[in-house]
Amino acid sequence: MRTGLTVLFLLVLGVTAAHAQPASPAHKSHVVVWTAVGAGAGFGLGMFVGLNAFDDAVNSDRKLWTTAALTAAAGGTIAWLLSRPHKAARHAAPARLTDLDVRALAASARFRKTTPSP
Repeated sequence: MRTGLTVLFLLVLGVTAAHAQPASPAHKSHVVVWTAVGAGAGFGLGMFVGLNAFDDAVNSDRKLWTTAALTAAAGGTIAWLLSRPHKAARHAAPARLTDLDVRALAASARFRKTTPSP
């Protein structure tokens, strides 16, 4: 009972602390979330692979945790690379010509009169 109340208290405290922090820009928050998801997925995959590969080995706990940590780092790195905005998305779209710009371009163009060749 005491453990359950402690866990509930920590959850409420964690939610309160999360809401108290200033909001980060929306375009950067998804990168952080996907990096954490990738690291978690890598850790889970590393645990699965490590348990299957090193279950009966000498110092299997060390090998298991090393495998899990390395795959978590790799998963986080891959997720970070995939969730970054692309270079094309970072730059603003080129400005379109206004009617005034088109008229100024038309006025500055000089066309030569050509004579039809016989």
